[in-house]
Amino acid sequence: MAETPVRRFARIEHRGVARWAEIDAAGEAICLHTGSGLPDPSWEVRFRPLDAPLRFLTPFCGRNVVGLAYNYRGLVGDAARDEEPLLFLKGAHSASVVGGREAGTGRVPLPSWVGTTWAEAELGVVIGRACFDATVEEARASVLGFCVASDLTTFNVHERDHHLARSKALPGFAPLSPYVVSGIDPCDLAIETHVDGHCTQRSRTSDMICDPFEAVSLASQVVPLVPGDLVLTGTPAGAMESRVRLGSRVVHQIAGVGRLDFEMVQPAVRRGSGEGVGRAVTPGPGPSGSLAV
Repeated sequence: MAETPVRRFARIEHRGVARWAEIDAAGEAICLHTGSGLPDPSWEVRFRPLDAPLRFLTPFCGRNVVGLAYNYRGLVGDAARDEEPLLFLKGAHSASVVGGREAGTGRVPLPSWVGTTWAEAELGVVIGRACFDATVEEARASVLGFCVASDLTTFNVHERDHHLARSKALPGFAPLSPYVVSGIDPCDLAIETHVDGHCTQRSRTSDMICDPFEAVSLASQVVPLVPGDLVLTGTPAGAMESRVRLGSRVVHQIAGVGRLDFEMVQPAVRRGSGEGVGRAVTPGPGPSGSLAV
């Protein structure tokens, strides 16, 4: 049986329209999809490159961002290794693209009212075919590919916000690498985080309790997944050391998938934007023993 080739796809803006394209190692489009759906793995190379610089869009173009919590053995410890990971939802507005090349640095807004905030490295799974209550094999067949994601979380509402809507779903709090990589085995990849040059997370996706396809199957039991949806597969130990503030430079890397590189910045102030909403929440530590999820 022939090996499935490794391919990289991205959503780009081409002549004012969002399109999917296949991207080569130099970051140039070598095949442009003219339809309105997601990429077709049977694409053939048609041209290279486009005659203008590429503007990358977020690979998230669905309805749902579903996250898994406590999905790494090194995070939860021996006592919880056999427990099913928890599920949560992030707002669709939280998913944003960061950077346009492997070395591109993006900007993620950090509101002034939040307290302690950390950046969690995650393997993101982009859904290519609709699935609901899927078996693991059906989930595998529904996957378009994988990207590097950050699940940003703010601590000052974490212990009160049981649905994580404010802790995890602020605008831009799910930055994504621009490329969706297909044709790889995602079950044993090195994953790490560096904040301001210091390594804060280092693990492998083989440490997951539910592997990426099992994670999609689990998410689909609760949320009907549609093409363009995103499943975040959890973060390894060390996220609580990945604390960020204004000016922090974060680098997440997953072997074979790519690099996500961003800086935390002051949000742009716009009338009616909602900046400052929630500032009455009192920052402060939660109960001892709290874990990043």
